[in-house]
Amino acid sequence: MTAFYLESKAPKVIKSSILKLLSRLIKKLRLVYTSDPVGESIYTAAKHFDLQFVNNAFTTSLINELSADMNLEQRHQNEKNASEGTILYSLFVQNGAEFIMNLVVPCYRNAIVLSYLDLAKHCIPQLPEWIDGLIKF
Repeated sequence: MTAFYLESKAPKVIKSSILKLLSRLIKKLRLVYTSDPVGESIYTAAKHFDLQFVNNAFTTSLINELSADMNLEQRHQNEKNASEGTILYSLFVQNGAEFIMNLVVPCYRNAIVLSYLDLAKHCIPQLPEWIDGLIKF
């Protein structure tokens, strides 16, 4: 699914649906992994993303797309009167953020991870401030 996401020139609506499906898939994989106690003692960031079948190319591409959409929305908001309200981001940005939040949750229930940053920075080398705040939330 990640290969299709990267290779296709699909519109944002389709990409949004793919991100929602990937989020559900990651949750189901995590459920499967929690029922298997093997491998819980050695848990690294590389293993975390391998277990979820997600690579750097996919996350980097996704972060760039989400950031571009968010910047576009912020520019539109700045062009309008600021008193009109807050920015309501697109469904694509919302589903992308949900996917990222699911992605950085450890797969094993008893996994010892120093910080979510260990997982996030492995696959998202330049962690944008908005993602950091979102994950903390």
